Amino acid sequence: MKNSIHQLAAVVWDDAKATAVEEYDLNEVRTQFHRPARYTTYGLLLVDDEKGVTLASEEGNDQNLRGLTFIPRAMVVEVVFLGRARAKRKSRPKRQAAGPQPASPKPAPSRPQSEDPSSQGGGLGSDDEI
Repeated sequence: MKNSIHQLAAVVWDDAKATAVEEYDLNEVRTQFHRPARYTTYGLLLVDDEKGVTLASEEGNDQNLRGLTFIPRAMVVEVVFLGRARAKRKSRPKRQAAGPQPASPKPAPSRPQSEDPSSQGGGLGSDDEI
């Protein structure tokens, strides 16, 4: 995969909307429906000019583009630049450390036994005294 020359962008825009055949009174139209539907579309920014914004969702190794979206300028609320798409780095083989290997950690010191009989194997749950 080659690095793209296009920036990644998020375009926030207002779209028209429609409903199926439903009934509304005029108050419901004014309070619930009479506004645009706000969307955010993500992609490679191809054109951002006075006509609008064009994004592509895919770019081939041959630089050809697919999945184009055009949003008229009057509908654009905001264009947010997200950076440039980059090719995934190839993983490097891990290097072996030169020289002697570090010593293994020392074992934990043993704990002194408690005076509590339940911690010495006897007591509740022990089979010794039934």
